[in-house]
Amino acid sequence: MIRASSVHTKLFETQLDSILLERPVESAGHATVERYIADSMESMGWTVERDEFTGMTTDGPKHFVNLIAHLHPERPRRTVLGTVERG
Repeated sequence: MIRASSVHTKLFETQLDSILLERPVESAGHATVERYIADSMESMGWTVERDEFTGMTTDGPKHFVNLIAHLHPERPRRTVLGTVERG
């Protein structure tokens, strides 16, 4: 059995505390989590692109942002992480 060290456990809990917020689209919580994810990825050397658009929801049009993180975007073969937010 592999046990997580207390340092790793604390880091994981800190990360969860930063993203497990109430975050409906266009809310302060949503903006906070978006910034946290983008800042975290950028601090690890990833390039973060924001794909912003307005989408229609049952509550009318809402502003959405997809975060797309590239590791070594200059290389022809690279790793890309992305998220899709649905209203």
